[in-house]
Amino acid sequence: MKRPLENPLRLIDEIFNNERESNKNAFLKESYCGTMPRMNIKDQEKNYFIEIAAPGMKKENFSINIDQMILGIKGDINEEDKREYTHKEFCFEQFERKIKLPKDANFDEIKAEYKQGILSINIPKKEEQIIKNKQIQIS
Repeated sequence: MKRPLENPLRLIDEIFNNERESNKNAFLKESYCGTMPRMNIKDQEKNYFIEIAAPGMKKENFSINIDQMILGIKGDINEEDKREYTHKEFCFEQFERKIKLPKDANFDEIKAEYKQGILSINIPKKEEQIIKNKQIQIS
């Protein structure tokens, strides 16, 4: 009975030998590409924080807008930014995410930053307006 990792270098040799023989991509036969980058959302005390993992893009590749309480995030890599790869799993040259924002989101103070492959969006919460005593006029 053979052990699965009896000769770990055998697999690497087979991959490169197959590559030379068939002149095709022998690294992986199937694509692991997804259409959407992964996203994290944190609900913190004073803000909402969104992170989108989008390696290989530039900040110019993104657009972010708000339309009727929906935060829209689009990513699109230009043709000149596309590169040839032997194997590729960062495969979202185009994507669009839509997130319904809560009522306490402060749209005027939203900030976004793209750094080290992560698009970060900070959405401050509106401060609660506490009215202790107010007289309402009747007209």
